[in-house]
Amino acid sequence: MVSNDSWLKPVQVAHRLRKFVAQYTEHETKHQRHIELKLKHSLRVWAAVQQILGQEGIDLQTARLAEIAALYHDLGRFPQYRKYRTFKDSASEDHGRLGFKVLRKSGLLYGLSRPDARIILQSVFLHNKAVLPDRLPEVLRSVLGLVRDADKLDIVRVIAEHLLEEDGSSQVLTLGLRKDPERISRKIMHQVRNKTLVNYQDMVWVNDFKLLLCSWVFALNYSASRRIMAEQGEIERLLYSLPQTEDMSELKYEVFKALQE
Repeated sequence: MVSNDSWLKPVQVAHRLRKFVAQYTEHETKHQRHIELKLKHSLRVWAAVQQILGQEGIDLQTARLAEIAALYHDLGRFPQYRKYRTFKDSASEDHGRLGFKVLRKSGLLYGLSRPDARIILQSVFLHNKAVLPDRLPEVLRSVLGLVRDADKLDIVRVIAEHLLEEDGSSQVLTLGLRKDPERISRKIMHQVRNKTLVNYQDMVWVNDFKLLLCSWVFALNYSASRRIMAEQGEIERLLYSLPQTEDMSELKYEVFKALQE
């Protein structure tokens, strides 16, 4: 049931988000490009959530909250980039926590009931955490699952396009990692093959980033997300852009198997 005192609709949130981001307009083109990149990303994550919802039996209240959380999930990226000129959390601030603080102080949640606003705030805070707390409320866990899946779907698409079709030279998008088509960190390969948590701090090479993106296949929450990921085709392209070793052949098998489950 939709709360009687919650009238805020996702389309209204999208309008609020655009107005919020307008405050972070940059005069220099290279900086404005990064602001626009994150705004477009937020809108595409919203679209990806809608795409997943179209294939999954999710109740209307959870679906609406997931759409709103998707639009606001990266709110912290805009003050983060203005202050630090990076999207790398370890070199600045945790963007989930920063987004939580910005959202709590703003009027962007006006129109939501207090319980619904709390779910959005918690979703923004937790969406980028490597491991979620145990025993989350069912609605919050569902909202987070949808947002985290949609976030991965779009990040894989955008970063793969940058790495495979463009020059891959943006230090902001590649997190300052080093380029060498033949190099992969042994530790990253071990983590991905064992389906354990990949530590961003262990990444050295751009190929490590490609492997990290491929490992997200194992962390998707919904069958629809895996179908969409497979249809996009970026995971396959990323895998075939990496050094074709015996270890890589075994990893490709595991990734493709996970996508078909």
